[in-house]
Amino acid sequence: MRKLWMTFCSLAFLAGIFLGSGTALANHGDEDKNCDDFANKQEVMEFWDSHGYDENNDPSDLDRDSDNLPCETTQGDWDDYNASKDTSDSDSEDSEDNESAAGSSDDGDGTSADEGGELPNTATSNPLMMLMGVLLLGTGGLLFIRKRKLN
Repeated sequence: MRKLWMTFCSLAFLAGIFLGSGTALANHGDEDKNCDDFANKQEVMEFWDSHGYDENNDPSDLDRDSDNLPCETTQGDWDDYNASKDTSDSDSEDSEDNESAAGSSDDGDGTSADEGGELPNTATSNPLMMLMGVLLLGTGGLLFIRKRKLN
């Protein structure tokens, strides 16, 4: 019985350390992409550009040959994407200029009503997992210390 109790305390202690590190159930699946995850080159380039990736910053490893072109897109594809993006940006800037000329919605305190936007989905379960790990670590440690004092 004594050996069983010590084994249980040791396992609880080790489980607490493992879960307390926060690495046991880390969720990395949302932003980790492979080239096969995209339907076409346009989606790859939009993802690459929207996340600010380049040949030195590529956590998803979409640019394996470090030429700053994701998923083996060609320089022509990238230039076409940038050209279409530039024309759509200039169109939206023109419409914003027209709206601001017509009058902006000012709340009276110098800030506009349409300030801000949707926040990114950044929540993870890591803090909860770390808390559970610390609780398990504490429980295992207390049981271990209590058992030592009884002997």
